[in-house]
Amino acid sequence: MEAKNKKLESIVAKKEQQIKKLIDQLAWFRHKFFGNSSEKHIAEDPDQRKIDWDGLEVVAEEKAIIENAEKELIEYERRKPVKNKQRPVRQPLPDHLRREVEVIGPEGKQGNWVRIGEEVTEILEHKPGEVYVRRIERPKYAVKQESVSPDIATDQNDRRSISYPYWFNAIIAFATQQCRAFFIERADDE
Repeated sequence: MEAKNKKLESIVAKKEQQIKKLIDQLAWFRHKFFGNSSEKHIAEDPDQRKIDWDGLEVVAEEKAIIENAEKELIEYERRKPVKNKQRPVRQPLPDHLRREVEVIGPEGKQGNWVRIGEEVTEILEHKPGEVYVRRIERPKYAVKQESVSPDIATDQNDRRSISYPYWFNAIIAFATQQCRAFFIERADDE
């Protein structure tokens, strides 16, 4: 009975040590995660040079290095040419692609309007097995002796992309098909 008692006491002592160790670890982790993040508890390195903020004391070797660096800076003063910043220009679509021309005119055009130009949008389109360019031409008209009024016949004017929405639909359909195949294959493996 005494042997069993001693054995249990030694087990209890080990468990108490283990509990104390875990409590210390918990306190250390809490301090690391939630405590102050200052460096005041880090011991200073005696080899680390200290900065004298009142007046920098510079060693003679450092003075020579500083003077040489200043001379190099003075000698090498680069002047960048000033460039006029322009908006980026999109590259034109290749000429070898087939083009479908679509003219969108204003509704209710009057006889006193004069054509003063046109706005052209080229959109890259895709049909299975073919890539082509849809060219949308929007003529601009002005009333004689008055200001310019461009034709705003469609919301295509506000587009920033030259690719037709079919591209995005095709990409999404392809991705969906690939995901479906992946999950079917995975289900077969299980």
